[in-house]
Amino acid sequence: GRPYPWPKDPSPEIPTLTPERFEVVERHRAQSICRPDAPPDWPRIFELIAELRAMAAARSVPLAVMLIPDEFQVEDSVWEAVRSGPDGEKLDRDLPQRVLNTWLAQQEIPALDLLPALRAVMPLADGKRHLYQLRDTHFNARGNEVAGDELGEFLRRWW
Repeated sequence: GRPYPWPKDPSPEIPTLTPERFEVVERHRAQSICRPDAPPDWPRIFELIAELRAMAAARSVPLAVMLIPDEFQVEDSVWEAVRSGPDGEKLDRDLPQRVLNTWLAQQEIPALDLLPALRAVMPLADGKRHLYQLRDTHFNARGNEVAGDELGEFLRRWW
């Protein structure tokens, strides 16, 4: 706890990326998956998931999918920074989850979408949820705890 105090309190987290680099990364990610007028290659994504399902079925292994949102989808301040960039007004924050959840349901592939649970986390005093490492794009201890709790509940149906 002493050298890394942020598992319980994320306020002293040490950022990985500069503010400028982090904004570039998040904008690029948002532009890659949240533009209805320039969507990702959904047919190829669906094809790959179908291949995974076929490989799992051939081995009698159940398949489930977990959707892990990007930080810009969870933290309003990151979303506002992303939207302030070029073509930001064209972005649809929830597009990836809508498309994937719809397709997975049609294919009867069980899916856990972490977005609702992460957005439901009460913000801390500064108004942020602090579920991702500071300017890093990966979950921190708080985010991992939420994801782990949700995954445990989701998997309970097979236990």
